[in-house]
Amino acid sequence: MNFSALKQGCGKIIQAGLIFVTIVLFIAPFCDAQKRRPKILPPQNAQFAGKLLLIPRDGRPISWQFPRLVARVADYEIVFPPRELLGDFSKPIDADGIIAWAKKLDYDQINGVIVSLDGLTGNATPEQITSRLEFINWLRQRKADLPIYGFVQKPNDEISKLVFDDLLITAENPDVAHLLVARFLNHLNQRPPKIMPIASAEYAPEMLTALKRQIAAVGGQFVASGKADIFLFIHTPNTDETKLTNFNDALARTLASGYYVALADVSGQADALISKLRAGKKLDLLQTYAASKAPDEAFGKALAHISMRLIAAKVLRKNLDAEQLRRPERAHVELLLTRYLEDWGYAEIVRPKIEGYIRAQLKVEPDKLGAGTAQAEEFARFEIQQLAEEIFAQQFKHNVHSILLENGFRAHFQVAILQRLRVRLPLQRTDEIELELGIHLPLLVGFEGITRRP
Repeated sequence: MNFSALKQGCGKIIQAGLIFVTIVLFIAPFCDAQKRRPKILPPQNAQFAGKLLLIPRDGRPISWQFPRLVARVADYEIVFPPRELLGDFSKPIDADGIIAWAKKLDYDQINGVIVSLDGLTGNATPEQITSRLEFINWLRQRKADLPIYGFVQKPNDEISKLVFDDLLITAENPDVAHLLVARFLNHLNQRPPKIMPIASAEYAPEMLTALKRQIAAVGGQFVASGKADIFLFIHTPNTDETKLTNFNDALARTLASGYYVALADVSGQADALISKLRAGKKLDLLQTYAASKAPDEAFGKALAHISMRLIAAKVLRKNLDAEQLRRPERAHVELLLTRYLEDWGYAEIVRPKIEGYIRAQLKVEPDKLGAGTAQAEEFARFEIQQLAEEIFAQQFKHNVHSILLENGFRAHFQVAILQRLRVRLPLQRTDEIELELGIHLPLLVGFEGITRRP
């Protein structure tokens, strides 16, 4: 895309404080093996385009569930250990049990491994650390060309002796498995996304540093002019009403032009922008959404999702037929709606209600639910269900997602039904929630379903 065109189309937001940022790489390559590209399995109707083994840091949803949702947007399946081995509020992760489980897998059908080294070595003795890290060498011996991506907050001498195709050092944020999913698939397809950030107002240097980390971590490239694959709109703190209106207008124009748009809200007041987007019925038009007061979290979630969305558009549509493409398209809609419900709906609307209910009715603290967990979950489920049905009906239902296929035809998928919504508080506290929802996304068949490109 020509930068002058973007500048002309987004003049108001530029005047309000548009800023672009630079990028620096925070990846620590450990050997020549990182240049080796993983193999792609030929996709079939009954299987995903590929499969990854994930050994997460723990049993929190951000560690295993979110990476799985991100991978499915690019039609990759995540294999992860049984939930009982991942630990919860009452017990730590069972690293030895996970290694024993992983050694029984069939690696002929696995394209790569993503492993939390903190998960394997946390709270272990030096002897246990050495023994558990031998699993990496075992993987190399089991399948020599298997790409292994690791992540760790602080490497040690034992880790430095191992060979990884990529090692991400994550001192600031340990929950980065979804970033490595995106990085793996961007490497796999040799498609580093070009990312152009657009901010609603100036922001602190720490936020700039976080943005640099996240663009680097997904294997992206920063661009300040010229063509871009992704426009990352950033709603920052200190955005007044005039700037917010200009920002929303620029966002709407970019969406209308057909570009891939991600929105990361780090303002701490997500409802202000969501209200404008809902009024314009723009929620289903965004490619990704994430909101958090922690910039690393918001940027990382948004970029992981949209880069997989780009893989689906540029790679999968050449290799999969219309019926197969329904799977990643449905995964995208499910993840997008999940992010709205978690990052905005739960964080700003439901959580204050549930914590008031917990203190007044259950007589416990929100971070120590204990025996009151089931009642708290039921309250949260009811509130989120109401909000989900409202958002789905207003912003998603009956929308048609039209996909241009390689053969020149278009496949049309209609967002039809919100089929299920499950809510859990897996850590028996309110600061983390686990949502699982399902969308019915049928392929419209006949004259209106698959049409020739005009």
